[in-house]
Amino acid sequence: APALDENLKGAIRDFDKHVRLKNGLVYGESVRTYSLKDKCAKTIDEDMKRMGCRKQVDVIREPVKNEPVKDKAGRTAPIWQFVCEDGGVIKLKPEGDPGNKFTPYPHASRTLRYPADSDYRDYRDEVAKISEDGHIIPRGPGDLAPKHLIKGWSADAHIPLGKCD
Repeated sequence: APALDENLKGAIRDFDKHVRLKNGLVYGESVRTYSLKDKCAKTIDEDMKRMGCRKQVDVIREPVKNEPVKDKAGRTAPIWQFVCEDGGVIKLKPEGDPGNKFTPYPHASRTLRYPADSDYRDYRDEVAKISEDGHIIPRGPGDLAPKHLIKGWSADAHIPLGKCD
């Protein structure tokens, strides 16, 4: 659609065509093929290290003002972001997102940035999320219309974590 952001258009095109990047990797392959289902935070952390993705640790932030989200007791919740060289990012909220009614439980999501070598600081640098079955979906509720689709999108975009033994 003509109203789509140019970076999102590029990400959709390159992801769908399995474009090979200058570094030899296929755009978004890390998030296309890596399943989050039944994985726990420790397993994902180990897998991402093995895949060569760079770990960034922060706290969950409100996407517009970029201020830390705090629960009623004033505590923040951690977010781990694994930035992969193919443009993929795995975001892990090991304690859940206490400020989100759809995903208060521990979960992870797969996202894309575009271009693949662009910086990734937070949600604002994402162009799309990737569903568990490897399809591009909107990055957040603000990108959805009509709004009654939000609950289904949330279930597709945020995979509950399993428990480590």
